Amino acid sequence: MDRTYWENYYKKHSFPAPPSLFAEFVSREHLNPGMHLIELGCGNGRDSVFFARNGVSVRGLDQVEAEIEFLNGKYAHENLEFVAGDFTRLVPSGTCDCVYSRFTLHSVSEEDELRVLKWAHSVLNERGLFCIEVRSVNDPKLQDGDRISPHENVVDGHYRRYFDLEKFKDRLIGHGLKIVFAEERTGFAPYGSEDPPVVRVVAQK
Repeated sequence: MDRTYWENYYKKHSFPAPPSLFAEFVSREHLNPGMHLIELGCGNGRDSVFFARNGVSVRGLDQVEAEIEFLNGKYAHENLEFVAGDFTRLVPSGTCDCVYSRFTLHSVSEEDELRVLKWAHSVLNERGLFCIEVRSVNDPKLQDGDRISPHENVVDGHYRRYFDLEKFKDRLIGHGLKIVFAEERTGFAPYGSEDPPVVRVVAQK
């Protein structure tokens, strides 16, 4: 992961933005108050704060220690905590009802991703959910920047890996998860003038 890039980014964007459309979807369709959720790569806490305000117990993980310290000072309370660490190197400890990953798995290698899938399966309760949104191989940005492989590049100053929906579903199934929702389309993550196709998946243990 591009630690320096994100450290600089969150120096300028430390306060939580409004929740993502994915967080609103997951909250509306799949979460209930009292559930326990772990967010991988919580950034400035936008979605973690949103979930907690809707009655979900949340632990947000991110590698940017200064931002985690800031978020704990401003936003942590009885059902929300932030923890500094690399989400690709987690050791199973306890269980949760939902693992949430928005625009984070595409920032790590496939080897790291597979380690995360194994970890997620180990910590999810029975019928627990793994909710994921990532960039697609059909994203125009794959054609920009410095190409590393057919599905990886460095663009806008940091690394990205682009997902083939069907292959990703196969990897999830291979780790013991059942696909309950899977779609790729525009409209999931518009940003300014950009609205690329995005992969959105909810898998269940």
